[in-house]
Amino acid sequence: MQEQKDTNDCSTAFSDCGENYANACISMITKFHESISQGPEYICTCCDQLWYKTSVRKCNTTNYTKCRKDLVQSCITGVKSVEDTEWICNTCHLNIKEGRLPQCSKANGMNFPDKPSVLDLTSLEERLISPPYMVLFFFSCRNKMDSPAKNSWENC
Repeated sequence: MQEQKDTNDCSTAFSDCGENYANACISMITKFHESISQGPEYICTCCDQLWYKTSVRKCNTTNYTKCRKDLVQSCITGVKSVEDTEWICNTCHLNIKEGRLPQCSKANGMNFPDKPSVLDLTSLEERLISPPYMVLFFFSCRNKMDSPAKNSWENC
């Protein structure tokens, strides 16, 4: 596996481009590495899916005062993950706030199968080996030149 290059190595690659451009590129690369340093570790209390930090918010039941209490109680399950905090994804948050049961919620029967006791896996590893749900995308194409991506699955 190739080691990650130090940002100082990037400055030599951008030396012909000018100092401001090189600094901007190094800054963007550094921000990118910081943003992906943590994987999808945040578990939504409602749908039990793994999310990145940017896709979740701290779950606060006071945000849902206009909703039916039984809806809120069925969706907010008390599952805590990172920082021992209960998180909710933006999709579930918006659905509950509008008084709708989120389609992917555990309350709607969309939960992951129980983990066998012999497996000691992380949350991400659990989801990687769980039974896949096939999602198919069909593109209507007039001819091969109109295909959405070269060398991709096509239904033309």
